[in-house]
Amino acid sequence: MAMRTLPLEIVGMIIENVDMVPDLLNCVCVNSTWNVIASRKLYRGCQNDMQFRTPDIEVLMCLYVASRERFTRNMNFVRHLLLSPEAPTIDVAAFPSIRLAGFEKDGSVRYSKFAEHLIKSVGGRLESLTIPFDLMGQAWSTISDLLLSPTIEFLAIDGRYCETLLASPVYIQRLNLSAGKFSNLKALTVYRSDCRQKIEKLCQFIDTCDLQFFQMEHKCTEDCLTEQASLDLLQCLGRQNNLKTLALIIPEKALAFGLTDCLSSADKQRNIWPELRSLELSFANRYLLEQLPNFKEKLQVLTLHALDTEIPFSVGEVAIKNISQCRNLRAIEIILPELINWDALLVMARGCSLLRKFSVWLSVREESLSDSVFRAIVRALPHLEALELNAVFQMDATSFQELAQICPQLIILDMPCTVVHLSAEDLTNFQPFQQLQSLTVQTIAFENAHRFKEQCTVQSLAEEWRKVFPKLRAIPCLGDMHLPPIAKSSLDEDSSEEDQMSLCETNLDDETEEETGSNTEEELLPSPALVTNDYKSDRFKLRMKLWKALGYREDQMVQVQVQAMWRTTLQIETVGWPVIPSEAFVSPNSYSTSANEAEDVEASCLPSV
Repeated sequence: MAMRTLPLEIVGMIIENVDMVPDLLNCVCVNSTWNVIASRKLYRGCQNDMQFRTPDIEVLMCLYVASRERFTRNMNFVRHLLLSPEAPTIDVAAFPSIRLAGFEKDGSVRYSKFAEHLIKSVGGRLESLTIPFDLMGQAWSTISDLLLSPTIEFLAIDGRYCETLLASPVYIQRLNLSAGKFSNLKALTVYRSDCRQKIEKLCQFIDTCDLQFFQMEHKCTEDCLTEQASLDLLQCLGRQNNLKTLALIIPEKALAFGLTDCLSSADKQRNIWPELRSLELSFANRYLLEQLPNFKEKLQVLTLHALDTEIPFSVGEVAIKNISQCRNLRAIEIILPELINWDALLVMARGCSLLRKFSVWLSVREESLSDSVFRAIVRALPHLEALELNAVFQMDATSFQELAQICPQLIILDMPCTVVHLSAEDLTNFQPFQQLQSLTVQTIAFENAHRFKEQCTVQSLAEEWRKVFPKLRAIPCLGDMHLPPIAKSSLDEDSSEEDQMSLCETNLDDETEEETGSNTEEELLPSPALVTNDYKSDRFKLRMKLWKALGYREDQMVQVQVQAMWRTTLQIETVGWPVIPSEAFVSPNSYSTSANEAEDVEASCLPSV
């Protein structure tokens, strides 16, 4: 009864602090007051959290048919509208390319009369509009005006809609009245799902905008974006002087030249994109890397998915040298074809001491990372929130503890080729990782694991673990997530004593004491390969009991969610709009803060009450 009589202000404060869709659904059902306030949060949508995406097209249709009044009211709450099928379908007509599209038969925007209601309901309230897939059979004569709503700052569309934009009466009218510019549109994302799309239409539209954000994703299986088309696109983007974010996720061959190659002689004399803060490229060669120092004053986020491997050493040297000059960087994500020595990473870390994310992936890993270099990298980056490194590394308790002390804001630690060596005593004395939500290592080798036999001892270890890692929710060891049959058999509680003895005898080097009386588990650091296959060891059995006592999930969804949400949140903080790949709309669980898959299912079906 007390909840029903709370003042509106108190109800609003409660709703604003509800962060999960299932909880909001419960709030909707309390009474009419709670319904309106909770529905406002549910339907306003979100640019980067798929948990709060607006309903899919089929749900919109159901809501419209059930109650025109409720449809109008709830759609008036929308600020970030996503028009997308719940499950996009492969368009067989696009063969041999693999193209996703929407084929809903009864969508609320399939026919113009429904589209008119949607436009009128939303009115002039939209801040962003996203249509990541082509909606087949759509009547776009009316809905095309929605693409150019005067309040929309962020527009993300399938590449086919570029032609729809140019044919819109609103486009022609506003073009004549606005001196050639659409001043409201600041961010544009184009998902090129069809190889037959013409780049000229996109360039024509870009020239009418004053963009701060541009993202293009080219997912065609055939490389149809010719070098000339890429040159035309970059020439067009070169005229966008206020660009803050540039993300080109396109085939490698399309970027096999330098940024300055596409500029006129006059443009080469000026600093192209002087406001650039975020740069993401699917491919970078020596010429592209040489342009990085031009952006060093403003550049904060740098993502390079691949480097040219024709001359690996020179490209790697140029990349590290030029990245190190960008001292205002907050995040680095780079894949290096080869590394001459580990000190190069240290040079990059010391040059970019403001980094909140340090993500370096090596295509070739021959030598193990030394403890001294790792600790030097950590000391150079005290602001770290995300550390991702696939170096082969044996991390002892001292290095692990130093990481917690120097980087107290660490949220993500992803080192899948690292073996961590700990003991129960280490956990007791550790400074907690208070913010750590995602931990991924190859394995954790507990010392003296053969002494942990009783459940009460495992429970005590779990209590110490929770104190050190209070926010972890998933198994941190890659090898413990998907177990082969041999691993399951080693955990069989009903196996005979002879079987247990046999299992131990097959792993003498790892689990038994030598004739001298010394314990190899305590004195020798096992190789990563050995630890990965330690399914018959006491270490493995202890870990599995510990994960069970902690209630950890046996998949990487939690880590994927944390990493994706951290990345998009940083982009919003830096520029104002996130770089969202098309996979986010195919697999929304990976781009959601929801805690489990059941919540994700509920999130896709917003209430109609």
